[in-house]
This record gives sequence, structure tokens and C-alpha cells, in this order.
Amino acid sequence: MEKHIYDDKNGLGCTLYGDYYLPDLELMEDEEICYGKYGMLWKTYLKEHRRHQIISYVFRKTRSLQYRNWN
Repeated sequence: MEKHIYDDKNGLGCTLYGDYYLPDLELMEDEEICYGKYGMLWKTYLKEHRRHQIISYVFRKTRSLQYRNWN
């Protein structure tokens, strides 16, 4: 079996991992997010009263990025 295949019809490439072909996908760069008035109020509330939720979210996000970079 070929290690890498590419389909000209849809422009999607796939790589063989074990017995399965997985698509070659790229993550888009993170864009700066504009929260608006109520988004900023919610962010301030979370920082002041729900600090553990912010920490757990950031931890999950960095762990998932590390996992993606590891593969």
C-alpha cells in the first residue's frame, strides 16, 4: 500500500498510519478575538469569581496543542 495518496478531484491528501489512511489536515492560525462589551464583562467576571474555570480551560487548550505537535 502507498504511504501517501493525493486525490486531484477534491485536493485532499491522505497518509497511511497503520492500516488506515488519515487526511492531511492543517490547523488555521488563531485569530485575535473581539469580544465586545458583554464578552469583556463576562471575562472580567470569570477572572474575579471563577478563576479555576479559566485555568482549566487554558490547561486543556495547551495540552491539546502539545498533543497535536507531538503527533
